[in-house]
Amino acid sequence: MKRGLFTILLILVVLVVAAESYGRRYGGRNRYRHVRRYGRKYYGGRHLHRYSHKHFGHRHRYRHVRRQFHGHNHGHGHAFYNLQIRHGIIYFGGNRYRLSCSRRRFLSLWETCNQSYHNSNVCFVQLGSRHLYTSIQVHNNKQILGNLKNHLHHHVQEHKKIALEHIKNITETTENHTNNIEDAANSHVEKVKEEADKHIYDINKVSLNHLQRLKEAADEQIKRLNELSKQNLHNAEKQHKQHTSEREYQHKRHLSEQEAINKLHEDTMQLIKDLKSHPKLTYLIKKS
Repeated sequence: MKRGLFTILLILVVLVVAAESYGRRYGGRNRYRHVRRYGRKYYGGRHLHRYSHKHFGHRHRYRHVRRQFHGHNHGHGHAFYNLQIRHGIIYFGGNRYRLSCSRRRFLSLWETCNQSYHNSNVCFVQLGSRHLYTSIQVHNNKQILGNLKNHLHHHVQEHKKIALEHIKNITETTENHTNNIEDAANSHVEKVKEEADKHIYDINKVSLNHLQRLKEAADEQIKRLNELSKQNLHNAEKQHKQHTSEREYQHKRHLSEQEAINKLHEDTMQLIKDLKSHPKLTYLIKKS
């Protein structure tokens, strides 16, 4: 669908450009008038121009006289490919037409066309399609009308054929460009995918290396912590045994001292008892 829209847009652009070009070439009208009067003899005749030109509010006139020393007939009042021009009136095929441009321009285009086509009817129709003259009477010549109709039909068919050929070429070119763009896009996508896969592989590889290093460092730290824990437990156990041994020693010493004190106390009490039981000592105690 996008390809079809793109083709339609290209066709519209081409048609607009062609219309603008045609309008610039054939759409303008000459805003001036020429009045010429020619007098000629085939050998050494005098050529007289009388020109009147109105332009932006000014009026310019000039008079040009020159001699010609050749006998070529330009149709200035004489038959020129079955065409005559007198006082701005064109006589062709038994009919009259009013000249809408300069006489010089019309005759120049008329001569160029006849040299190319060698057909005065075709050339007259072509100049009429450029709005170089207008009809001032109804011509009853059916042959001219038929020729005009045939020529117009042929002209339309030629333009139609050319337009179809242009559309075909534009369509083919558009499809080729679209295919090339699609191929280039697919190629770029594949290259980007390959580069992305490479980057992902490199990132995974670097990540695995970092994880391996982190694991090794963590294992080393755990090993050191285990060794420190074992050493601390050993020292704590040793210190606990030492404290226990010291407490037992203190306890035994305390018990031994307690027993010694108790024994001394018992011995003292026994001595006192023995003394009380002695008669002389009793007498002395009472006497005192």
